[in-house]
This record gives sequence, C-alpha cells and structure tokens, in this order.
Amino acid sequence: MKITEKRTLPAHEYNHLVAVVCDLCKTKYTDRATNWGEKSPSRTLDTKVYSAEESHDRDGGGYRKLFWFDICPACFRDRLVPWMKSQGAEPTIEETDH
Repeated sequence: MKITEKRTLPAHEYNHLVAVVCDLCKTKYTDRATNWGEKSPSRTLDTKVYSAEESHDRDGGGYRKLFWFDICPACFRDRLVPWMKSQGAEPTIEETDH
C-alpha cells in the first residue's frame, strides 16, 4: 500500500509518495532511500500480479484493470517466491554484471 499526501504548488495540487507499506508484513517504510530496510539495493516497490485489457475497435477506446501489491524484498524473497514455487511456478531470472 502506498501512502500519499496532497501537496500544493502555486500552479497545481498533486499527490506525493510519503510512505510504502508492505502488504504482507505491514512494515511501513517512509524513506525510499533505505531500500525497504535492506542493506543492499532492492527495488521491489510493487508487484503486478494481474493485468486485463480490452480494446474496442469501433470507437478506439478500451479498458484496463490492474491489480498489484506492494511487497518488500524480504517478503518477496522469503514468502512469495517459495509459495509460487510450491504452486509449480518457476521464476524467470535475469542476471546483469555492472
């Protein structure tokens, strides 16, 4: 869950991200620079688990509905990945040297 607050500039009002709460462990992280409390950089801010889109050729319009969860790296690694594997899913893993 992302927590936002309304902020106003002279020209407009906008929602500013002030915290992220892990939807599994409920830990609230208020500083994105802390990498969810991880010692090494972790960038799991949200996990999209389902996306549905429909297009309507007649009017050029369409519809999109997204479902996602905000999951911290610890819960992603220690809870979600093992559960997905227990259901028969295998992750696609990409490694990069930098």
